[in-house]
Amino acid sequence: MQGLRNVYSVDVTVGRVGPLTLLVDTGSPAVVVKGDFGDTARAASTFLGTDSAGTATIHYGGSSVAGDVRRSRMCFDNAKPQNGSSCLVNFPVFEIQQGDSGFSQLGLDGVLGLGPAAGETNLGLKGLDETVLDGLAQAASGVPRVFGLYISPGSFFGPSLLSLGGHDSSKILPGAELQYLPLAQPGSGRWEVALQSLKLAPADGGPEESVDMCQGRADCRVLLDSGTAQLATAPQLTDALSVKVRSETGDCVAIQVMPDIHFEFAGGVIVKLGPEDYVLDREMCSLAIEELTAEELSRHQSLVVILGEPFFRKVYAVFDQEVGRVGLAPSMATMGQQTNNEQRKQAEKEEKAEERRASIMNYIR
Repeated sequence: MQGLRNVYSVDVTVGRVGPLTLLVDTGSPAVVVKGDFGDTARAASTFLGTDSAGTATIHYGGSSVAGDVRRSRMCFDNAKPQNGSSCLVNFPVFEIQQGDSGFSQLGLDGVLGLGPAAGETNLGLKGLDETVLDGLAQAASGVPRVFGLYISPGSFFGPSLLSLGGHDSSKILPGAELQYLPLAQPGSGRWEVALQSLKLAPADGGPEESVDMCQGRADCRVLLDSGTAQLATAPQLTDALSVKVRSETGDCVAIQVMPDIHFEFAGGVIVKLGPEDYVLDREMCSLAIEELTAEELSRHQSLVVILGEPFFRKVYAVFDQEVGRVGLAPSMATMGQQTNNEQRKQAEKEEKAEERRASIMNYIR
């Protein structure tokens, strides 16, 4: 897996064409690949099979791609699944004929959709009748429909890793364990889990402040989407943060006084993001947080946050299609579960305790 700028990808071969670089996207259900692979008719014909289910359109954010659903052999080039074959036989792929939804600008050839339901169910596209995990299970008997995802924050922590058919426990912080969350609504075909609460924790250690993301709704969800470079949220969070990261004069405050963000899920599972995780540019006061579009909010009324790259850099995530659940554990790259704010407060506390001990010893002498 390669870490491109703000995206993570794997190389695959489809039919006889490869390597093709695909965005690893837990937020979409389809394998989507650009279909223009040369000027000759033969090059086009060897790309995918000939079994077409008709032209259709898939929307990505504010853009869209049009193409056909075809079936072909697809093989993972750089990583063999933990169990079984690295090739999917007669697998449905959406071949792009028009538009590329910005893939070219990112150096990508398409998307490796890893949603928990096939595109036929999720998108209503006839012919997209398998997920990638379905294809792997059919290629080799006994392979569980599970994958693990490690997003590396930098070269010091090694490369990012997609583990198909299982997960890699070495990417979990030593001493930590996976905590599993059930999908909020398995029938939605998305990796969505229930959000219990969202709080802002002041950098000075003061009382946490709740942000009313759910606004009284019992069904309040977040989507785990590795294909999103930032966080996308309902306006309640951006509104609450805006007064915390800027002074009364509109200037950006020091990153050391910006709050942490605490996401609490079922079973007491809490994931914390510090300013070091969500601030893109301190000089410009630019955050890796944007508001959900009106279209997204109207289409998925229970959705309040899309958790993208900043979240995945903090956790190791296991996606279990078999059971309908997501497992989360602190990533080995976090070097501990504390944010920089918490580490600083802990250091200040220990320093004060040491000063008190030294004062007592001086008094005794």
